[in-house]
Amino acid sequence: MHPVGRFHNSFRRLLGPLALAALVAPPTQADLLHKYTFNNNTAEDSVGGLHGTVVDNTGIHSYTGGAINLTANNTPTNGGISSNQDFSLPTTVGAYVDLPNDIFTNAVMSQAGGLYGQVTLETWFTVQQNRNWAEVAVFGTSNNGENTAVGAGAQSYVAIIPQSGPGDFRATTKSPSLESPLIGEAPLTPNQRHHVVFVMDQNDTDGGVNLNGTATLYLNNGAPVRAPIQPFIDTMINNNNWLGRSQWPDPLFDGLIDEFRIYDHALTATEVAANFTAGPEPAPLPVLVVNRDTGAITLANQSAGNIQIKGYTIESAAGSLNPAGWQSIDTGNTFDPNGTWTSSSLTNLEIAESNTGGTLDGGSLAATSSRGIGTPWFKTPIQDLTFSFT
Repeated sequence: MHPVGRFHNSFRRLLGPLALAALVAPPTQADLLHKYTFNNNTAEDSVGGLHGTVVDNTGIHSYTGGAINLTANNTPTNGGISSNQDFSLPTTVGAYVDLPNDIFTNAVMSQAGGLYGQVTLETWFTVQQNRNWAEVAVFGTSNNGENTAVGAGAQSYVAIIPQSGPGDFRATTKSPSLESPLIGEAPLTPNQRHHVVFVMDQNDTDGGVNLNGTATLYLNNGAPVRAPIQPFIDTMINNNNWLGRSQWPDPLFDGLIDEFRIYDHALTATEVAANFTAGPEPAPLPVLVVNRDTGAITLANQSAGNIQIKGYTIESAAGSLNPAGWQSIDTGNTFDPNGTWTSSSLTNLEIAESNTGGTLDGGSLAATSSRGIGTPWFKTPIQDLTFSFT
């Protein structure tokens, strides 16, 4: 079995732009210590090997287009958007990612590639609905120690907060007595993927103004915001290192997280711009496979992670498609048991169908699996099929 002609594979992450990663430069890799991606449906650290753990006592999290989907944190059973977390209750509805202890201070103290006293946090994420003080990322500890969020008034932490209580987007370094927030702008726009880079450098005194060092915040490659940092980032206890959960007993994050990175040096504006252009590591893509002998076509997942398919289109400018040989990818309702699929085009020029009813989350192609759609290709020397999908 061989692919026929040329295939234009494109996909769209939920609420995000089309990913054309092959057309842009690769992201900066120098001094990158940890890269947490969710392409294999785990919180894998593909660089440092210090993998995270998804904490979810009710099974509400999922994976969408290479991102961990925490939008179910905002559910009526959790009291709605005003509800705070309470992980003391076994029936708590909520999910977050727990990263290994000490990875933040170890990066600050590392001199492998950067300078002692430098660290950069970088992430791509989408907010479904802003919730006051719902932190997308935090490193530190709470008053009652590890795995608690009873309050952090007497403790130190570093956090990225899409919407604070006063109603702004901020990143912050907070000591037991003082806070040095970097105020970005209004709360982050929901349903739009954002690129946030939080740089902390104890060596950058900003000309003697910030004696303890300077933090720099970038949002979507915009103009940087700078502020002093508190003098603790190399010594603070960091046993509550979380994605999607706050250090205080505040609401859980409601949205999707595509990727999270930790560097042991201060990214420059040039590096930030390059990473913004490149984007996060692409999610695995399905491949169109055509059997030249029989005309059979399958959608194949050749990766190690699941792929969620919500619709696809196959086109042939020469008219080499055979609608009579086509069958729905959801024949027997076994590909997407909780959804309904409808064809929007069945001609010799184009075959297309998508998830149009029921639960609109599409169907899942498991790792290294495939799904057939019949024999809708005329055996012809013309090899012009194009394939796109959502």
